[in-house]
Amino acid sequence: NPGNAKFREPTGLALGTSYLYVSDHGNHVVRCIGLPGSGDTGTHLVAGLPGIAGNTNGPPAKFNLPVSLALQPGAENIFVSDLSNGKIRRIGTNGGIVGPTSNIASSLSGPKMISLDQNGWLWVPEYNGNRLTIVDTSSGNAKTTVATGLASPMCVATSPNGATVYLGSYLAHIVSVYGFTAPTVTAAPAAP
Repeated sequence: NPGNAKFREPTGLALGTSYLYVSDHGNHVVRCIGLPGSGDTGTHLVAGLPGIAGNTNGPPAKFNLPVSLALQPGAENIFVSDLSNGKIRRIGTNGGIVGPTSNIASSLSGPKMISLDQNGWLWVPEYNGNRLTIVDTSSGNAKTTVATGLASPMCVATSPNGATVYLGSYLAHIVSVYGFTAPTVTAAPAAP
């Protein structure tokens, strides 16, 4: 019964208009909980197979330790930091509970706690890669690295326009502040 879901290491939350979305890290799934006033107060599976790690877009989609979520306002697309697959995945909620899942960035090295600004730039701290990467969510698989040599960056927060970025470095025990002008995001090379 999805209403009796048992969470295992919930690590990320994103608040929508009708649902609270949860990255259920230990169960390899994304769930949602109906908010008061939405007419639905149940807990539902959004994407993934409970207890089964994998790397497919589906349906059914499979995740391997989804660690963080960011919600695109209005469209309510959910961006998922799929830690062990090294990807950022997008779930289209279609205004409700479930929709198609697709990759928008891959070959990331330990993507952790992500942040989406009002320009549609998704800021991704790569914990194992010691860098900060931006993904342009409007163009799919376009990304660029904007900072390197970081000490295991774990989390990021941005000003609404992305001009100021706050980055928490786990092993350095610091929070850094960066100022950016509009980043130039380059398209990933086409697959052969």
